[in-house]
Amino acid sequence: YTLDIPSILSARGVFPTFHVSLLRPHYPSDDKLFPNRQIPTDFDLEGPREPEEEVDEISAHQWNGRGYTFLVKWASGESSWLNYREVQHLVALDQYLFLRGVSDYKDL
Repeated sequence: YTLDIPSILSARGVFPTFHVSLLRPHYPSDDKLFPNRQIPTDFDLEGPREPEEEVDEISAHQWNGRGYTFLVKWASGESSWLNYREVQHLVALDQYLFLRGVSDYKDL
């Protein structure tokens, strides 16, 4: 079965196709049998993300055997290595690629 999932999940690598053996029927919680078991239905699918204003620059990249990681320098002065999925939305990545004369990170 192929599900229509939000684009944010696709961007995070969630594949929309599932084998029928992985699907299970949904049974709503019976509040009389299990009081206070209702869980909130609003989830933050994006997860915690640093605001782009806190990114100073991307200063380096490296291949780690499975993909590229990028050295992000934060406004606080700290630096951390993040994978492509974590930096793909940043303007700092576009600037980094431009300074290296490429338009796609795969050309690094």
